Amino acid sequence: MRGWIFFHRDLDPALPEVPEILRFQQAAADRGLDLLILKPHNFDIVAAPVDEWAVHYEGHSLERPDYILCRTGAETDYFTLAVLRHFERRGIRLVNGPETIDLVADKLHTMQRLARAGLPIPATMLGKFPIDADIIEDELGFPVIVKTLRGTRGTGVLKCEDRNQFEDLAGLLASAEAKADFLFQHYVRSSHGRDVRVLVIGGRVV
Repeated sequence: MRGWIFFHRDLDPALPEVPEILRFQQAAADRGLDLLILKPHNFDIVAAPVDEWAVHYEGHSLERPDYILCRTGAETDYFTLAVLRHFERRGIRLVNGPETIDLVADKLHTMQRLARAGLPIPATMLGKFPIDADIIEDELGFPVIVKTLRGTRGTGVLKCEDRNQFEDLAGLLASAEAKADFLFQHYVRSSHGRDVRVLVIGGRVV
């Protein structure tokens, strides 16, 4: 069995994701599986109505894999999603596929899907600075959580303890002419300091 891992960076041991990438490769080797670590941006692919397998990576042809593990995280961009869609249409098993990755990379999209599924979520607003602090106080209260739409490992997340701190942040971003969209979320005090991750495989919590 032959597989690929998509990882977008050099294998620098200082990067927090690299040990897990190498562990995937070692676990595959222990089971006699070939697992290549590849950068999705280094592919040359052709979309054409033909059945032949023609994939080039850094100027070399690659044999068809049985599966692809995508480990590009929240930094997954359009190019990587396009490459994944190409292989998905060619019948390659993807873990995870482009639709799933796109869903979890956008925090608002994630909240909307969780809410539609009937799962409890903190009250969440989409907005940009400057924003009326009265609306934040009325809808979410203080403390309030401020998040960028995309981010990972806690980056782009800030807790504003009170209205004054929130207004200071709003003023700072306004002076910097920040144009980014943000999420504002109700602060769930009981979850402070907790990081709960539930792994579901085949519809079963493992």
